[in-house]
Amino acid sequence: MTKETMTVHKALAEIKILKDRIQSEIYNSIFVSCKKNSQSKISGMDVDEYEKIITGCYDKDVDLMSRLEALQRAVMLSNAVTKVKIKIGENEEERTVAETINMKNNSMMFKRQMLDRMQQQLSQAQAKTNKENEILESKSENYVTGLFGQKEGKTSTDEVTKAKQQYIDLNTWALIDPINVQNKIRVLSDEISSFEAEVDSVLSTSNALTTVTIEY
Repeated sequence: MTKETMTVHKALAEIKILKDRIQSEIYNSIFVSCKKNSQSKISGMDVDEYEKIITGCYDKDVDLMSRLEALQRAVMLSNAVTKVKIKIGENEEERTVAETINMKNNSMMFKRQMLDRMQQQLSQAQAKTNKENEILESKSENYVTGLFGQKEGKTSTDEVTKAKQQYIDLNTWALIDPINVQNKIRVLSDEISSFEAEVDSVLSTSNALTTVTIEY
């Protein structure tokens, strides 16, 4: 039984190294082989010696995987109970490390996608509205000309003005914005930027100060 205490920072660094090492060790390990009964050696070695190599490969790989599992388990359990303070928007909130990591890797990703989509749609809607309204004056002139053009001198100015205004009122473009999207964009942008500005520092500090004990 091995028992060892270390910081989370050290555990995470070793986890990264172990993953690469285990893959390499498994790839280069020999777990079984074969030979003819008439052969006394395998790859130039006595059978007993070769069997020790097979056993050694297996034991080494299992030991490395056991250590990796112990490290990962210790970090996971620590992250579930260790708390940090993180700024989200205008508020500073207390979250577990596990919650904070999940926010960084998942929640904030979706919030950024939502922010990008809202900004894109607002820009497109504003551009469309402005474009249509900019040409509305000339379109209204063409409308009343077509409507009253043949009645010049017989149509009052009030009738023309009224018809033109009715056309403008019916054809003016406006945003459909029940959620006040500009405000939602501002709030969400502040939340994302404040979180991303300090999350790595907060997690790094916590990992450097928090210790875990592994047993395997």
